[in-house]
Amino acid sequence: MNDILTRFGLRPADQWGNPHFSSQEQIGNLTRGFNQMEPQFTTDPTTGKTVVTKSMPKHHGSPDLSDPYTSLFLSPNNPSWGMDDPYLRSSWVLPEGAMTGPKFLDRSAPTSDAARQMGDLAGISNIGEETSTLNPQTHWPDSTFKVPQRDPSFWGDPYGPPEPVFNSVTDFSMGRYHVPPTPGAWSQSYGEIDGGVPGYGNDMIPSIQPTDFDRMYRQSLLRRMV
Repeated sequence: MNDILTRFGLRPADQWGNPHFSSQEQIGNLTRGFNQMEPQFTTDPTTGKTVVTKSMPKHHGSPDLSDPYTSLFLSPNNPSWGMDDPYLRSSWVLPEGAMTGPKFLDRSAPTSDAARQMGDLAGISNIGEETSTLNPQTHWPDSTFKVPQRDPSFWGDPYGPPEPVFNSVTDFSMGRYHVPPTPGAWSQSYGEIDGGVPGYGNDMIPSIQPTDFDRMYRQSLLRRMV
């Protein structure tokens, strides 16, 4: 076991005396593990755009997991245990030429009239300082390919981690994102982005909203618990 807290008996115990793995920690580890996966690149022969894809097998989650996190793990609490897709995926679309254009842009900074006149009198041309900068069209570091995150405020947990939204597509060529709808609730499955992946320096994907049926079902469950 790679968890040093468990091996040294440092991990806090739950009410049954078992090592406690919080949802925040499990989701955080899952998100970091997925974001560190090696991306696969495919160029569309029709548009010249590049499709980037990441895929990772689902990990086993603890029995303490609850919605909406059970579907992200192989967990006994997952209602589709053994029948759902055992992989987590996300994709990104890059603009045409993103993988074939120059990696750097070289240019000479403009100079003053006096500097140009002195250079002309001395018979020297191109006296401006040459600079080299990354080409924004072809600069796509690994940090670009992160799974989008949804605002978790609907679940009522003030300490709930952002929900990673897998099976999503972030289209940098069009400035849009597409995520699967949430069954039994209203959810934003389409939106516009401003340069980055939602949830990383940008607004998160808005929280889901319960439908009337879902709200009544939850209220019925609460009454049964009382």
